[in-house]
Amino acid sequence: MMCISQFTHLNLKTEYSLMRSTIRINKLVKKLKEIGYQACAITDFGNLFGAIEFYQAMKKEGLQPIIGMVANVVPNIQFEQEVPSYQAHEITLLCQNKQGYRNLSYLASLGYTEGKFRGVPHISHYMLEEYSEGLIALSSGLTGEVGNCLLNGNTIADTIAQWYQDVFEGRYYFEIQNHGLSEQQKINSQLFILSKKLSIPLVGTNSCHYLSQNDAFSQHIWELIGEKKQLNANSSIQTDQRYLKSIKKMAFTFQDFPKEIIHNTSVIAEQCRLSLDNSHFYLPTFPTKTGENHNTLLSSKTKNGLEKRLKETYQIHAPQYPFEIFRQVYDERLEFELETIIQLQFSNYFLIVADYVNWMKLQEIPVGPGRGSSAGSLVAYALGITNVDPIHYNLCFERFINPERNDFPDFDIDFGNKERKRVFDYIRGKYGEKNVCQIAIFHRLEAKGILREVSKVLGFSDLEADKIAKRIPNKLGINLQESIQEELELALMEQKGTENEQRLIKLAKSLEGLCTTLGVHACGIVIFDRDVREIIPVCTSKKNITLSMFRMKYVEDQGGVKFDCLSLKTLSKMENILQRINQQGSPGSPLMLENIPLNDSGTFQLLCRGDTDGIFHVGSNGMKRLLRKIQPSKIEEIVSILALYRPGPLGSGMVDDFIQGRHNENQIVYLHPLLESVLNETYGVFIYQEQVMR
Repeated sequence: MMCISQFTHLNLKTEYSLMRSTIRINKLVKKLKEIGYQACAITDFGNLFGAIEFYQAMKKEGLQPIIGMVANVVPNIQFEQEVPSYQAHEITLLCQNKQGYRNLSYLASLGYTEGKFRGVPHISHYMLEEYSEGLIALSSGLTGEVGNCLLNGNTIADTIAQWYQDVFEGRYYFEIQNHGLSEQQKINSQLFILSKKLSIPLVGTNSCHYLSQNDAFSQHIWELIGEKKQLNANSSIQTDQRYLKSIKKMAFTFQDFPKEIIHNTSVIAEQCRLSLDNSHFYLPTFPTKTGENHNTLLSSKTKNGLEKRLKETYQIHAPQYPFEIFRQVYDERLEFELETIIQLQFSNYFLIVADYVNWMKLQEIPVGPGRGSSAGSLVAYALGITNVDPIHYNLCFERFINPERNDFPDFDIDFGNKERKRVFDYIRGKYGEKNVCQIAIFHRLEAKGILREVSKVLGFSDLEADKIAKRIPNKLGINLQESIQEELELALMEQKGTENEQRLIKLAKSLEGLCTTLGVHACGIVIFDRDVREIIPVCTSKKNITLSMFRMKYVEDQGGVKFDCLSLKTLSKMENILQRINQQGSPGSPLMLENIPLNDSGTFQLLCRGDTDGIFHVGSNGMKRLLRKIQPSKIEEIVSILALYRPGPLGSGMVDDFIQGRHNENQIVYLHPLLESVLNETYGVFIYQEQVMR
């Protein structure tokens, strides 16, 4: 075990303290290692958004992560009615162990689900009393309850301090800070006196909000963007000392203070030994009849489903050989898939997905035919999860589930957008309201957005700001530096523009890509076998939707199983169109999507003309141009076009090769004769993973 003998930062905010800090986790960890730190805490305001990302980044570099949070604390009141009459105060909470992490997760969650007021999460004294085990509490200096009492001459400071000491039972510290503020000097001297009187130890922190001292101004601009204010004489920086100081500089900062405040940072760091490594999935058990085995149930449902599918498929394709021969390849493939799924213990997962997909169909909610690698599964086809025959289209099961890896498969389920709430309510009702949540995302200001926002803060008019932002080339994912290299006017502005223009470019580059606001993942939903808060903390969106505090990757790292349920307007529109057609058509023979022929000449003429406004995936101007160039005449070419219209293929020359081969098949050159059978469908171009696998 690493021995920590020097100063440790115990109060540090990252970009996940939305619009208040400019510290990015990857750069933070690199800096910590560079200047010789062995450990560091993350203490974002009211949330644990970055906890797992920080934990993993620190562990990867051999550093000790300390997971914490700065919470807004109010007295024991009814939040929605009484918060305005009370001033919230901060408390810094650090996890000692797994129990402390679990309690901090509950507190962070409760701050959102029960204590959110005007978008800010709060917790109460009652909550702290209930969830204090395994947590170390620091008083939070000026912004803490005790510090505020001392600053304002309130005589109950010692009573409040004693209450915290009783709740945290020897795990409560007075937090000493020295950012050069006169108010801090005033309360620090009083904290020394109170420390001796109540036997409460002292610890020094620096409340880091930016990595280096030179970043103080850009962090100030970042806060002004969040507050929607302009830079002026009344919005000057209070201090430039809230940066990640080295051990030597922290010793200098506290040179006039008792040595214990430095030493106690290491004492606390030694106590905060927490492992968040995880290899377990917290997937609920699909409800079955008493004693019924999930593997047996899956096999039974799949084989019954395949029988129905095969009869329909045989009639559609009408092969020139008997049904028993036709079905042989299906039976062999099904046995292989079932054996793999059962071996990897995925039966339960397949049953859960099949259940809510088929429930949607029974409720006449439009459901997509299947998207992504899941279309390669015959089991999914037999269960009704997908509606694409993987045998007919030569799709590989191994692309969906690799027998050599134990990763959960990923179904992309599309359904009508009008029924989103009904679908999620069904899932919550089946597995428990507290066991289900959606997934958080974090919006970021990219090149155009950050230019506009910094322009406003610096006093540019809206017209000027818009004009500058429009100089960013319309390229997907292009950043400011790349834009400056491509756009001469931006380059001149950076090098020879007015002082304000040069400052704009410099600030925008430093702030580009930082997290701004919390959002909701378009399709991700997580189902646990227990209360979500026992595994990960939750928060709430502006519309009060319960979300994971972590991004998708880190939810999965902590054992959450993600289900993709994407609500699409297109499916609802298609359903409405079908209903209108059937209302006007002949009774008794309704038109169904799955029965529409895939070789309709009129449809292909429309596609070749590029008359595709409002059609999912092919309605953009770029896609229209591609359709006109390729002139598709069969469904396989439409599939190829959809695969090719992505940044990688568009920039690699693959699209040009495909177009040339499409119109001049006799000029296609195969590198080896064996490749012709694999690539003839795509005119000599490798487009699909299945082609490589074959």
